Amino acid sequence: KKIDEKTEKEKEELKVKRRELLDEQRAKKQDIRVLQAQMQRVEVYEEWENSKKMEKCFIKTKSGKHAVYWLPSSHTSKTHNLLQESRDKIEKEIEERKEA
Repeated sequence: KKIDEKTEKEKEELKVKRRELLDEQRAKKQDIRVLQAQMQRVEVYEEWENSKKMEKCFIKTKSGKHAVYWLPSSHTSKTHNLLQESRDKIEKEIEERKEA
């Protein structure tokens, strides 16, 4: 009888230990999924930021349904100002998204 009780107790302890290990494994997998999602968001942000940095080389139109980026063959003071305005807006947009 004592042997049966001892084996039952050992079986129960093994079940509990196995359950704990499985729970720990699930938690680690969840942590990995969270980290992968964060890495994905960082990659998407970096791609977006790189595309925005490319836009800084051009003047962005203010009107119309779609944005048009252009660069004159020779700059005037007005086009220099427009280019600087476009750069400032893009830098502000990048900073706002970084803070969010």
